[in-house]
Amino acid sequence: MSFRHIGQCVLLWLGGFCAFSCSVKEDRSDCPCSLALDLREVPSAVPEDAFPVRWHLSQGAWSDTGLLSKEDCEAGVFHVAMPRGGAQVYAVTGDEGQFDEGLEIEPGHGCPPVRLWTAAIDARSENAQATVRLRKMYCRLTIRLTGTPASRPYRFVLEGGVSGYDTSGYPVPGFFRCRPDPSPGQAGKTDWTACLPRQRDDSLLLNICDINAGEETPPLRTFALGQIIAAAGYDWTAPDLEDLTLDLDFAASTLILGTDRWTRTLSFEIIL
Repeated sequence: MSFRHIGQCVLLWLGGFCAFSCSVKEDRSDCPCSLALDLREVPSAVPEDAFPVRWHLSQGAWSDTGLLSKEDCEAGVFHVAMPRGGAQVYAVTGDEGQFDEGLEIEPGHGCPPVRLWTAAIDARSENAQATVRLRKMYCRLTIRLTGTPASRPYRFVLEGGVSGYDTSGYPVPGFFRCRPDPSPGQAGKTDWTACLPRQRDDSLLLNICDINAGEETPPLRTFALGQIIAAAGYDWTAPDLEDLTLDLDFAASTLILGTDRWTRTLSFEIIL
């Protein structure tokens, strides 16, 4: 047999083998996708008392959910098996169980101390991965009032135009109204605190009311708080919202707005 004939036989044999191999190749298109959630940034972003973190995956009619302890997050990576295709995933804590198809803040309530991460997942292959970065989605506002007679106590009412978040974590327009809660402050004085959602504009108002007046009674004074915050340089688009402190001194006619990094002082004239 000639070398040429032998070569032709080998080529025919290899061709047949390849064809056979292709015909028995496993079809893995129906196999689930293994989604790896990288949790290494979570422990440093979430306070100790805010665990566990709730995660949720959805794809059409299919969904899965669960809880992650601090120990789970410190382990680094969490794997979830899911059908192949596009999916939505979120991780949330501090939402008081309210975040589902977004978060709705009922009038009369402040924003929960929510930390949130959402993402769209491409899970068309066998493996997919995403890094969970929980963001602080609320601003804790502390109000301190000085220079007013103790015989005339006041209450505060905040009003705004954001009533929650959608499934992607964007602020939803709607009516917001809440009364900050009183708490013991510095030097035996009273502080008032409320959590604000991320704002879309400068429409936030602070009303100062007589504590004995009815809900329908006009406020004694209204501050355009949203404009004051904007003028001070506060960034509502920051990934993690800073907390704010507002000091109102009626004796000195000054308003001091600040965070842990800066303060701004404004003057006003008012008679209560």
